[in-house]
Amino acid sequence: MKKFLKFFMLVLVLVPCSLVFAACGESDPLKSAPTAQLQSRQEINTEGSYSASSYDEFSTFEPSSDVLKYKITGSSEMSYNGEKMKVDFNSIVDFSDSENPKLAMFYVVEGNGQNAAMSTFVVDGYMYTELNGQKVKVKLGEDGYVSTAPDGFMGISDLDSLFTMFESGGEKLVVKKAVQDNQTKFEISQNSSFELSSSALNMTVSNLKSYVVLSENNIVGFSANLTMTISSQGQKMDMTCKSTLCQFNEEIQFPDLSGFIEA
Repeated sequence: MKKFLKFFMLVLVLVPCSLVFAACGESDPLKSAPTAQLQSRQEINTEGSYSASSYDEFSTFEPSSDVLKYKITGSSEMSYNGEKMKVDFNSIVDFSDSENPKLAMFYVVEGNGQNAAMSTFVVDGYMYTELNGQKVKVKLGEDGYVSTAPDGFMGISDLDSLFTMFESGGEKLVVKKAVQDNQTKFEISQNSSFELSSSALNMTVSNLKSYVVLSENNIVGFSANLTMTISSQGQKMDMTCKSTLCQFNEEIQFPDLSGFIEA
């Protein structure tokens, strides 16, 4: 699952960048969404009577893998070399079959006065992508992973990287806890910025506020708002991100994928 999550997050970051150069001027991209499942947004209940806690207490929770289906929605605004771009995404991931991970995702990207919409699906060992009327499929590796995805990549919807981010924040994090209706909720914010590094990127994280909702030691809800500056090979990009993850209890509804051409 970790490798698939890294691949999933690589798609979330790299595809919007390519969409800026392929923007099609779609007046209402949401109309092209292939399934109603990818048009509704997700919210989680973060209300509760919070009291002071600590990262040490939060880190004692080791989420189990009983919950294997999630819906992840979010948006981000990026500024790079004076150009601005906004990305809105809605996705569903299903790890219930470890040998056949599934994904459904829909993007809307706005930049330079243009819009682009893209759909991506992962099922039966293939990734299907539709952009500007072009339908392409790519066969994944035996483990459902694209080998070109860099190790150490961090993304706010990748839970492994999320906890790595919290660990890196250390004493700069402020942790609060609430217990309500058989759920344990943690509010995690920061009192000063901190830096993260991977093999490919350096990030400075600021204005982080996140909620993690646990039920019977399973993560059933998560949200994060943060601002970060990403640096790589002398280039710098400012980004504001919002992401929400919720437990998903349905089957993914895939459209007809017979018309996709293998690349």
